[in-house]
Amino acid sequence: MRHRNPFSRRAFIAASGLVGAASVFPGAFSTAAAGGSPSPSRKPILIGQIGTGNQHAPKIGTLRKLPELFEVAGLAGDHPGKPGKPPEAECYKGLPWMSQEEVLAIPGLQAVAVETEERLNVPVALNCVRAGKHIHLDKPCGESLPALRTLLDEAKARRLTVQVGYM
Repeated sequence: MRHRNPFSRRAFIAASGLVGAASVFPGAFSTAAAGGSPSPSRKPILIGQIGTGNQHAPKIGTLRKLPELFEVAGLAGDHPGKPGKPPEAECYKGLPWMSQEEVLAIPGLQAVAVETEERLNVPVALNCVRAGKHIHLDKPCGESLPALRTLLDEAKARRLTVQVGYM
């Protein structure tokens, strides 16, 4: 039996595109700029972030500025297991700081922004896909083309979106 995910690839890509644009032009975008007011029946995308080691990791601040599109559920460190000390940057203030495993277990979580150290991106993203989550993967996409191919093949088989960050 095929399970239909109420969260579509199209909705994820559209909302993620707004995040990219909004991070370049803060304050210039709203749901009105995306074609009107949000549907009263459409809930924000429940998203988490794994990693703070990528130079673009602070984009979580942009996600948090778009509550009509995203609900940021939690933040994890770059490595599995205990997350260590939470980062002090303002964009992370007030977010639940947890392990990667705890982020992936958040009930209703739909997507994960993978913002780890570059060498960890693909293994972490693969864990997210195997947990059934759409992902935003920051560049570069790891150090191994075969590992990236495995990630993309698994995401395709599970009908999940892999969005790669690009300026």
